[in-house]
Amino acid sequence: QFMREFTAMMAAGLVVVLRVDGSDGVAVTLSLQEFRNEPILEWHFTENGERGRLSLSDIQTVRGQQLNDELARRSFVIEGRDRVLVFHSETPDICALVIDGLAMLVADHKR
Repeated sequence: QFMREFTAMMAAGLVVVLRVDGSDGVAVTLSLQEFRNEPILEWHFTENGERGRLSLSDIQTVRGQQLNDELARRSFVIEGRDRVLVFHSETPDICALVIDGLAMLVADHKR
């Protein structure tokens, strides 16, 4: 049940902030999509329409921040083979949901 609801939520997209070099962050819509028959995590920049993507098979780890402040409790890190992405969600609960759901999807995909 959890995974069904999580994938439905992520297919629709979740607005989060992506930390990018030289700024505090940029609003993006994070979603699960398919690209060439491969499940991917895609982010769509709200301001300029650009997109980024990362294949689930390229995701090494999904984790929370290790700091103990308010922003860290709302942050999650996705470590890929060649990059590390830091996202900030609206609440700690949404952050925990994304960490758990993505970790399960990545583990299932790698089996």
